[in-house]
Amino acid sequence: MQLIALSTLKAYWRRYVAVGLAIMVGAAFLTATLLVQSVSQASFGNSLGENYRGADLVMQIDAEALERTPVSTDGNTALNETSIAFAKGTSLVSVAQPIGTSSAQLHITQPDPASSSGQRTVIDMASVNIAPSNPEFGSMKIIEGKAPQGAAQVAVPESQAARLKLSIGDTLTLDGLSAKVTGIAANSNDPTNSFGVQVWADLSLVKSLQKEDLRFEAIALKLAPGIQPSTAQGDLTSLAQHENLTFVTFKTPEAAVKDSIARFSGGTDVLTPVLLIFAGVALFVMTLVVSNTFAVIVAQRTRELGLLRTLGADRKQVRRMVRLEALALGLIASILGVTAGMAVMFGLVTWAKTLPGAAYTTFAANHQSIWIPVLVGTILTVLAAGAPARRATNVAPLEALRPQDMSTDSHDFAHGSNRGRPSLGLSKGTFAYGLVLFVVGTAALVVFSVFFPNLIIAFLSGIVSLSGVVVLAPVFIPRAVGALGRLTGRKSAPAQLAALNAVRQPRRTSATGTALIIGVALVTMFLTGGTVAKATLDGSVSSQYPVDFSLGTVDPTQTPLTEADAKKLTQIRGIEAAILMQTVGITDGSVSVLAASATDLAKVLNDPATIPPQGSVVVGKELVPGNTLDVLKTDGSSVTVPVVHAGADYLQPMMSTETAHALGLTVPMKFTDPTAGDSGTIYARAAQGLDANSINQLRDDISAAVGIPPMYIGGAAMMRASIGGAIDMLLMIVSGLLAVSILIAVIGVSNTLSLSVIERSQENSLLRALGLTTRQLRSMIAREALLVSVTAAVLGVLLGVGYGLAGAQAAMGSFAPLVISLPWLMLVLVLVGAMIAGLLAAVVPIRRAVRLSPVAGMREAVA
Repeated sequence: MQLIALSTLKAYWRRYVAVGLAIMVGAAFLTATLLVQSVSQASFGNSLGENYRGADLVMQIDAEALERTPVSTDGNTALNETSIAFAKGTSLVSVAQPIGTSSAQLHITQPDPASSSGQRTVIDMASVNIAPSNPEFGSMKIIEGKAPQGAAQVAVPESQAARLKLSIGDTLTLDGLSAKVTGIAANSNDPTNSFGVQVWADLSLVKSLQKEDLRFEAIALKLAPGIQPSTAQGDLTSLAQHENLTFVTFKTPEAAVKDSIARFSGGTDVLTPVLLIFAGVALFVMTLVVSNTFAVIVAQRTRELGLLRTLGADRKQVRRMVRLEALALGLIASILGVTAGMAVMFGLVTWAKTLPGAAYTTFAANHQSIWIPVLVGTILTVLAAGAPARRATNVAPLEALRPQDMSTDSHDFAHGSNRGRPSLGLSKGTFAYGLVLFVVGTAALVVFSVFFPNLIIAFLSGIVSLSGVVVLAPVFIPRAVGALGRLTGRKSAPAQLAALNAVRQPRRTSATGTALIIGVALVTMFLTGGTVAKATLDGSVSSQYPVDFSLGTVDPTQTPLTEADAKKLTQIRGIEAAILMQTVGITDGSVSVLAASATDLAKVLNDPATIPPQGSVVVGKELVPGNTLDVLKTDGSSVTVPVVHAGADYLQPMMSTETAHALGLTVPMKFTDPTAGDSGTIYARAAQGLDANSINQLRDDISAAVGIPPMYIGGAAMMRASIGGAIDMLLMIVSGLLAVSILIAVIGVSNTLSLSVIERSQENSLLRALGLTTRQLRSMIAREALLVSVTAAVLGVLLGVGYGLAGAQAAMGSFAPLVISLPWLMLVLVLVGAMIAGLLAAVVPIRRAVRLSPVAGMREAVA
């Protein structure tokens, strides 16, 4: 039987191409998923290991030992200059290079003819890294100028220099210490240095910034000539303990990098398990496609199997033959899938290397990413072919004597014959089981999303509900396809024939449609849930943050913001309005009461509820719980103002200038202490519909216009940009991952349709002989594919919208009212995409059908 199985694969290989492609895609996806872990670890190792370049050993504090051991007063628990002196004082070490970072406030003042003051001021926070004294050490690579030396020189990475408009010779200050830019360094590959402004400075400058608390993260050691790292580790540990450096440890750079990766990732790999969920979905869809395809192939080989039974093959041998075919196909396709997955991942890594800041990306493969996909793909293929193999044993020897079409049509081998079964298309037990799953899962989903929001329980309930949908698929999919066929198949003969063919084998149709429904439903679910969550968060942010942008001076030495600064913002493209908020009083809790005209406030406030009514002050309920607020005047007296609670819980008190004048408050408030004057606060509204990149650019433009560090510019726009950008990116990634499942499902539609066309060769040839044109034949097959794909897409979208709304309610319902905002455009694109996919799935079957002449088709069927 082994020889017959292999001969069958070789002789009828075209029948197995599509199912092999589905297995390949599933195995390739699983391979790429498993490679993510090895690639990320290798890439992080390549980037985080830059700090240890040129080192033989790395001196660090053993954090675990420090946590386990009570700290004595005479123990040294940090790396500092004493640690460097110890290392250099041994005969084992030739170079000891400290590694560390210090934070400092950065001031840059440059000439700017476009500014009214004639100069441009930038204030930001900077991470000051210790520059290696030896160019063979560390990650700093000077590409222009020279490395910093002494306490008055710094080097700046190339990207930071371009953003801050710095060049060699420019001066900046760090916590008031002046330093000149002497070098431009290559951009760091260390992901921990990818945020904020980065500066390289000599150890003497870092020491001045840290003052009495000079500490290092690690010390890179270059051993003396002839000293081996394995020997030096033990010797240095003994010497350190003798010098009371109790918690010092010495590691190889490779071990230090491994520890850095663990700290950077929190010691857990979150990404791979998430990706494995999507790979599992793709493999489940692949299993449905493989099972359905093998069932159709077995049905088409009824006469062949009957002939084998006539020649003496028993049931066991027939079943073993089908399983051997599945084993060989699964093994070959899985190996090809692993190869394809590695090739795709290698291409992505190669492309990533060309992106800014990602040159450290490294391709690496482990043995698990090779044998696991091959094993899983092969086992799932054999398991998927199990039911068709069992049904193949039911073929009687007399089937070899029946005509081909009668033999095939008398058995719906996709899921067995419906004879003797209820019109539901399922046994009563199976129908009851599926109905219980769907009802219980859906009820639990409603309860734990609407009444007791709990995302985890709701997610598990959704899985149970979707499982019920899969079990009940043979009940509703053929009926839905039939209804759509009757609705669209009244005007022409091809349409009527397509409607009949689409439901000729109901169980086969349901299996094909189920795979597509799952993919579409999951994509729609994430699109709907993400869009609704984004709209809900936007509404919550608008109520918690009254304006798009809020900014004020953070340095007492800076000039307070004025009306002129507000006018500067209105000249920035993307800013619709900007107003100066003036202090008109002080609460008894020393909180400033801000004011602007009612007209100006209406221009910038997002939530109408936060616009102060005449005669009242708007304030957060947590900040002022009572119904009135005492506001101190300039002369020391106070006035009691009615309170309106709105917006954020800690919303700063705010009133209109009209109310302030009516209450006798001075606008702006006159401070008796000249140093305690109003620093000025500006509220600004951004244009609608801006994406995250535009909002970030606006923030940078505002910073440049008024000299406020970007990190001190807040407001709803920044929150929306951060949240919206993260959700949009997540939806794009998830949709791309689930698209693999849809691709496999479309392959299944094409495969089933191709095999059905082969199965109906005699029938199609007879129709051609009776006058059906080639164009009509194309139309009939295309309509048949469209009926299945469009029905599955509509059902998938309906299910996905329901599951998406339930998931969004479960996730957001506990802290914010749900804002229903469906992604209509994306839903339409999903439906249109399903129609296009249906047409593409019909291309190969159509070509096969029209290329076969009526005479050849009837001869092939008889043969």
